[in-house]
Amino acid sequence: MMSDSTTAHSKERKSRMLIPHGTEVHDAACSTHAVLVESGLVAVLISVPGATRICVSLLGAGSVVTGDMKPAGSRWSFCAISSVSVALIPAAELRTAAYTDADLASRLRLQAGKQLAQSSIVAACNAQHVLAERTARWLTRFAHYLGPTLPLTHAFLAEMMGVRRAGVTQVLHTLQDAGIIQQDRGRIVVLDEARLQQNACACPAIIGGDESLVSPEMIDSAVSPERRGRAWIERELQARSNGIIGRDAGWIRREATLRMCRDMLSAREMVGLDA
Repeated sequence: MMSDSTTAHSKERKSRMLIPHGTEVHDAACSTHAVLVESGLVAVLISVPGATRICVSLLGAGSVVTGDMKPAGSRWSFCAISSVSVALIPAAELRTAAYTDADLASRLRLQAGKQLAQSSIVAACNAQHVLAERTARWLTRFAHYLGPTLPLTHAFLAEMMGVRRAGVTQVLHTLQDAGIIQQDRGRIVVLDEARLQQNACACPAIIGGDESLVSPEMIDSAVSPERRGRAWIERELQARSNGIIGRDAGWIRREATLRMCRDMLSAREMVGLDA
């Protein structure tokens, strides 16, 4: 359990934002902070010169966004699909947390892999699958996070898939005529998720599970005084020494130190935020 002083200090380090539905938050904060989604759903939209922007992934509660997610030469933004609460985590704090907590570092590494996989799947899907299949797949993704009532417009769905609005409207009317969805002003209600899934392409709806999610409490715990200093270093060296079979105690300690340094460098590269 964190002490009162640690909790108070963590509140001073962090700032929180409530993002209304439909609001876009651009990436300026990511140069100095990581963005942790605490509740709601965010769409990540990326554009490159000469092309319209498209949605490459969805971020639910427990997702962390860092500066290294931004590909060179691209512009990106976050669009709140629902009301979204985020915490802004200073870069130095997240680096320290990743250094000192192996489980947190693993979760951040899994998230980075998940983001890359999602972007790759979207790129392949856009090239190989017809609009009707892609539309149904995106609706299943949104329903996974938000339930059957989706606060989506035809215009937004068209923009995020990089297609004309008229094509999306035709697909949605077909799904509604089949009794799969119901459209109201500014929202789409999924009536038959099983049949919607049957109309979707074969791409995965969701990648990964709870094993990659992060909470503010995990970060606070990782940077608490109990997880820092000489005692922490000794615990980390001992943990790494246990898996080393070798010569004398001095050699084992040196090898454990090298492994610890490699892990710390890996955490820094993974977080992607420079001091």
